[in-house]
This record gives sequence, C-alpha cells and structure tokens, in this order.
Amino acid sequence: MNQHRVQPPTTTSTRQTERLRSIDGLRGMAIIAMIFYHACYDLHYFSWIFLDQRGSPLWQGFRNLIVSCFLLVVGISIVLRSRTTQARRDWWLRWFQIAGAAILVSLGSALLFPKSFIYFGVLHFVALTLLLSLIARQRWHQQPSIWLVLVGLACWFSPYFYQHEYFNPPYLNWIGFTTRLPHTEDYVPLFPWLGMVLLGMAWANCPRLFAPLQAVRWPALFCWLGQRSLLVYLLHQPLLMGILGLLDGLR
Repeated sequence: MNQHRVQPPTTTSTRQTERLRSIDGLRGMAIIAMIFYHACYDLHYFSWIFLDQRGSPLWQGFRNLIVSCFLLVVGISIVLRSRTTQARRDWWLRWFQIAGAAILVSLGSALLFPKSFIYFGVLHFVALTLLLSLIARQRWHQQPSIWLVLVGLACWFSPYFYQHEYFNPPYLNWIGFTTRLPHTEDYVPLFPWLGMVLLGMAWANCPRLFAPLQAVRWPALFCWLGQRSLLVYLLHQPLLMGILGLLDGLR
C-alpha cells in the first residue's frame, strides 16, 4: 500500500505574509543607517564633533542611499499589498498615520529649526506617492518590469536634464526641477525620487530578482525595527536630541 506524505497547504496569504516579512529586514537596515546618520548630525549640532554633512559628497551619498532603501521598500510594498485583499479602510488608516506623522515632523522641525523646517521630507513624499498609487492602481501594478525600470530611470535622471527657476518657490519645489536646493532639514521631491519607487515596483514584479531578497536571513533586530519603522522614525530624533542635550548640559 503506497503511502503519500501530505504536505501542509501553502496558501496565498501565507506566501504573501512571508514576502511582506522579507522586506522588514531591508527597511530595518535603512532605519539603523538613518539613526547613525542623525546621531552624527546631532553630535555636530551640539559641537561634540565637526562634520560637513551638507557639503560632503560622501555624506550626501550616504543620505541618498538611505532614502533610496526606504523608497525601494515603498515600491515593493505597493506591489505586494496590491495582491492582497486589504480592506480600503485599513489602507486609509495607514495613509492617515503616515500623513499625520509627516505633519508632526513639520511641526517638530519648525520648533527646532524655524528657518529650515521640513515641509516636504520623506514622509510627505511617501504620503503623496501612496495617493498616486491609489489613483493609478490598475496601471502601475500591472506594467511589465522593463517598462517600470525605463520610466523609473527617466524620473530619476530627469532633474539632471531639466531645471527651471519656476520650480524654486516652496509651493512648487516639492515637484523637483529646481535650480537651487531649498534651505530645509529634509528634502525629498517627487522628481527624481519617484523613480526609486518605480524601480522598487519593478523589483517586486520580477520573481527571479526578488527571490534573493526573500532568501536573506536578516537579524531579528532589523526585522523588529522594520515592523515598527514609522514609530522609530518619529521617536528616534527627539530621543537622540534629548539625551545629547542632557549630556551637553553636564559638560
């Protein structure tokens, strides 16, 4: 009598959960890099060390790498969540959390840096991008990866080929294409950064390229931080500034 081993069924939701978990590590790695970047900024702010983060190509490259990791994950998440049966109410709840966090960042930075407060940083960008993905849901998610790559690269390089002073005022510089960088503590305009989101979507749409990310065994700390990225994003800088401020007062 032949005996057949019965394999436990792998449901679509189970596979989807595993795929969503696979990006927690990447997001957590970006969180750790961001905390390090901001800790160095804060040490400079309190004159413990001297760093030229704004003028140094190395520091600017590091900052752009961190933002790129975050936005790649945004693109991946847009695709993966589009394949789930997520309730519209849950989607809007998450969006309001991100938009509310962006407002808190603007208010908090206005208190600390009134002349260079954050009015369109990474959270503002993510909130806008999620709205755009909702509007263009059927068009974005179902495009071939090569199309997403080409459009993503076009978005990324477009500000290098076209700039105009018309986009310099604060009410338009969130689009990009400025001839000068605005004086703000965080600036993530729609162009070129929309390109990084589209590249993340292309990555998620290509199983062969996405499989290695799923196979990575991230440290538990990375995954823990990645699952709580919004909370950590909001709290890490006030905590760092508070701790260093207290220590600075004891010097």
